Amino acid sequence: IDQSLVKKDMSKLNEKIEEAIIHACEQSGCNFMPTVKYFKGLDDERIKWSISMMKHIYGNQFELGLELVQILWCKPKQMLPITVLASVERQTGKTTFSNWMNDIFGDNHVSLGLEDMKNDFNHFFAEKLLITIEETQDESHKLVNKIKRISTTEKLLVNPKGVKQYVVDFYGKIFIMTNSPDSFLKVDSEEIRFWVNNIPTL
Repeated sequence: IDQSLVKKDMSKLNEKIEEAIIHACEQSGCNFMPTVKYFKGLDDERIKWSISMMKHIYGNQFELGLELVQILWCKPKQMLPITVLASVERQTGKTTFSNWMNDIFGDNHVSLGLEDMKNDFNHFFAEKLLITIEETQDESHKLVNKIKRISTTEKLLVNPKGVKQYVVDFYGKIFIMTNSPDSFLKVDSEEIRFWVNNIPTL
């Protein structure tokens, strides 16, 4: 995260942001005045819960976690690693984090099961920014190769059921939630496309 922005007086930048948002609304034909909320910094009381959760999820890599969310929001086309949130114990906050991301990204987020990723039909995630795969544990090379291929592709062949295939620009970022940190997927030890975070108990 750009720490210089946290330290500076944001008032001038806030004015520019508000002008840009109002102008965008005018251009799109929206006939309402948007309300823009700002935060003084990471210690703002209104984001206390979110910061606490991020610190729990990412631990000593907290700033990298913040940077990840910042890139997702500000630079959605930028390629990112496959993020794995892993814990042997249940109720460690993985699903809460997924729900929090869903609140932020709305229809740009989809939560899938393992069988959904094995399915040949991929239209339900083809145009999503954020793809969360829940409770992953699979030892086949086929699935891990599919996930790796999807995470690095720029074009995706969409295969809807009963409809002709078509190609879209693909910017999807994959998050894997698992209770099997040592065996969630059959990944080679030299693999660098996975960022594994072991989540402590609450």
